[in-house]
Amino acid sequence: MTGTRVVGLDLGVTDGVSADAIASQLASQARAQGASAARLVVGVHRVLGAGPADPTLPGTGHLALSLRADDLDDEQVWAVASKVAARVLGEQPDRGALVLGRRRSGPRPLQRCAEAAAREQTDRLAGRAVAFPGDGLVGAVQVGDLTSGTVIDEVLDLAGSGPRADDLVLLAGRARPRWQFGSLVLHVLPAPGAGDGAVYVPVETMRTGPVASEAGPAA
Repeated sequence: MTGTRVVGLDLGVTDGVSADAIASQLASQARAQGASAARLVVGVHRVLGAGPADPTLPGTGHLALSLRADDLDDEQVWAVASKVAARVLGEQPDRGALVLGRRRSGPRPLQRCAEAAAREQTDRLAGRAVAFPGDGLVGAVQVGDLTSGTVIDEVLDLAGSGPRADDLVLLAGRARPRWQFGSLVLHVLPAPGAGDGAVYVPVETMRTGPVASEAGPAA
């Protein structure tokens, strides 16, 4: 995708469920401003740096977000991010930061985290894509349809060398692929009781509770 730059947001989020909810708000707000689903990407990224409880102190890491909407110009993307940030932060706007190129707001420690999130999506290095072209596929989907009908580049079985193009991936909800070494990859494992391994599930569906890490299975 080419076009507008990526805006990074650090809103002090510490769990994956909340981050996904904010990502959905960003996607909805961007679409309301005219962004098409075919040119919209929202990511969630684990960042190290300032703690969200006190942005002046170092923390152990939390989650930031990134937004790219190629149908919108920089001013529109900034307005989308600002509106969602204001909704999330409420009466504590100094607990968050936005970064879009040289334009930025919020405490500098949080700006660095927001900048890191934007860079990870821009360079396709790390993070989890929550909204992306083709993300509406659900149910039993062939691997070949995932890679041809979405911007997912690869489906990788962490337990072996598969899967094949005609193998199935069971998507209980929308896929959440991760950027890794320049590619958008959906990591899967054989479904429980699948036998020959022709049926897979995304790695994240095998977990319970909040998302443990946004850095990827290999991190």
